[in-house]
Amino acid sequence: GNDWSEAIIDFTKYLADHPDHAETLTLRATAFLAQNEPGKAVTDLTLALLTQPDSVELYTLRAVAFDQFHEPTAALADLQKAASLSPTDSVLMQTVAERLFQDQQYAKTAKLLDTLAEVHGDQLTNAQRLLRGRARLADGNLDGAYDDARWLSEISPAPSDSLSSDTVSSTEVLLLQAQVALRRNDDVEALRLIGSIPPASLPPEILLPYGQALARQHQPDAAIRAFSQLLECDSSNTAGLLARATLSLE
Repeated sequence: GNDWSEAIIDFTKYLADHPDHAETLTLRATAFLAQNEPGKAVTDLTLALLTQPDSVELYTLRAVAFDQFHEPTAALADLQKAASLSPTDSVLMQTVAERLFQDQQYAKTAKLLDTLAEVHGDQLTNAQRLLRGRARLADGNLDGAYDDARWLSEISPAPSDSLSSDTVSSTEVLLLQAQVALRRNDDVEALRLIGSIPPASLPPEILLPYGQALARQHQPDAAIRAFSQLLECDSSNTAGLLARATLSLE
């Protein structure tokens, strides 16, 4: 196995005479990460970046160190910097987009994927297009989300148990389409789409507007079931409790 401690000693001896040697600083940082010493890795990588300020590798590795150091905001900033230096790197751009989405920075997620599409001739992978559609929806860009959902609906959907990294299931596409319809208050279309989704596959965030759509369409029993399903996931959901109670009294 790798003797990281011995490697760190050797790297440190070399750096005593060559303190600005970026390659050795990077190697020692890698060793520090293997030894679960992310703070020291961040220091070495920061020094290395002083001599190689445009290194995608260094920013990406320092993001790993910041993550290990429980500093996700700093890690995301480094990943964004790396992406800005290498906008044609589809894997890196998707990684950054996913992190931005997790951080609820939906407009930035969509913009980054727009940039990726531009440099690749308006081509995105199915997974990237689904992510952009979700980001657009969350950011209130219903037309953009609809366009992505429609594009995905026109390709052959993958089975839900597919192992490919670039597959989206028919359920994922239907959910995006249904969420757009709900946000547009198109109850009939939303209920049609959701009717094709197994109830167990409905995520909690869609159950409240789904139940409200059912209630508006004079389907109180189905609406109560939707609210009850929501409350099974989140028993303290005030809106769900009030909606179910109101229907139960009618």
